Amino acid sequence: TGKQWYQRRVRGIAILKECSKITWNNAQLGAAQIRQLEENTARISQERSDYIKKLQEEAEARKHEAGKKEELEKLAKLLEEEKEKMENIANQFKEEKEMTNQELLEAMEAMRKVEEERRDADKKQQEMQENLLRVEQEKQRQETLLEERRIEAEKLAAASFALKNHLETAEEHAKRLAD
Repeated sequence: TGKQWYQRRVRGIAILKECSKITWNNAQLGAAQIRQLEENTARISQERSDYIKKLQEEAEARKHEAGKKEELEKLAKLLEEEKEKMENIANQFKEEKEMTNQELLEAMEAMRKVEEERRDADKKQQEMQENLLRVEQEKQRQETLLEERRIEAEKLAAASFALKNHLETAEEHAKRLAD
């Protein structure tokens, strides 16, 4: 029925609105994660630079010391390993940032579609309300016509009854005159 359809319609719009809230919250969460990843990348990059600087200073100091060549080679190897680790971490953060950006774009697209669907649903609801109003107006007009015809029928029935009585009286009168 129309009422059930309207209730389902209202419930559907409420669900769409709730979905858009959830999607917006996901978009905000994604943006926060991106900021956090960027901050972590900057912090790790600074720590890496500081660590490399310390290691370079230590390596320079040891260079000047006689007989420490082996330690310098170990330190250089350690520095290279640390550099590779940092580059791997930076690449991981970059990949995570790209994935989060993609998820954010997808969430924004989903929000746009939900908003578009909500507008379409609002438009259809407006059209249905206008149609219901027209149907109600036509119903009122038909009821008015029906009432007018009922009154006319009652008047015709009363006139017919009066005419029948008058005819019977005239026939009786004509019979009496004929007798």
